[in-house]
Amino acid sequence: MNIVFLCGSPNFTSSTDLGSMLLELEKRNIHVKAIIFIKLFSQKLFKLSWQKHGLKTFYKALDLLARYRQRRTGPDSRQRDSSDQSLTALQVAQKFGIPVYYVSDFYQKRSLELLRKLEPDLFAPIGIGIVRKQILQIPRVGTLNAHSGLLPKYRGMNMVEWSLFDGHSLGVTIHFMDEGIDTGDILLQKEFDIDTGDTIDTLRDKSSRTGKQAMIETIEKINDGLLRPIPQKSGNGKQYFRMHQRLKLMIDKELKENYGG
Repeated sequence: MNIVFLCGSPNFTSSTDLGSMLLELEKRNIHVKAIIFIKLFSQKLFKLSWQKHGLKTFYKALDLLARYRQRRTGPDSRQRDSSDQSLTALQVAQKFGIPVYYVSDFYQKRSLELLRKLEPDLFAPIGIGIVRKQILQIPRVGTLNAHSGLLPKYRGMNMVEWSLFDGHSLGVTIHFMDEGIDTGDILLQKEFDIDTGDTIDTLRDKSSRTGKQAMIETIEKINDGLLRPIPQKSGNGKQYFRMHQRLKLMIDKELKENYGG
């Protein structure tokens, strides 16, 4: 099965989280066809940002470049241990011969041609935001999404926060993406618990880790033909938007009172 990762930030090149995902798939004899990263600097995006933000764009670019170089050459990268679990995405790609490509924009003509040329069965996007029809129609099987809430009840943003606010179970959903917002067929769901000392931030970290585990499990089951997609009914659930900071502070206060330890 041809799996292509679409990564919306150059920071993912030095990500050990993505590296561990790739490594885990290789251990399960699932070979990734390619990884595609957005370039660190895109002339088109820089021009658009300059028109909107002016000189701030230049300083932001310098800051991004400095942080990127620090991640690649700073003390943390030099002191990484040599175990497989500490390998970056690029190191895992090099180790297993996974082709790596860089594009300025996934929706440029040349980028779309590259995506079609790879003949993917699955796309696994990470940090590229909403995926539009031009990409969704390319893979043979579909495009996966790791959603930080339990569908269909919780669609949209800040799913950990809204689930806590409602007193609902916390969990993630892996689903096929369609042209709606979190409305595609459900493939797999995993819940996780609140532990002593947890805050919104630690629970969001748990959600991210659980999502990565669920994504690996989903890809493996699709590869083995063991998953049956469950369609979502349009009338079920609702879409949530960004939660106000005051509500977040109130939720963190309740977490501290109930799980402060």
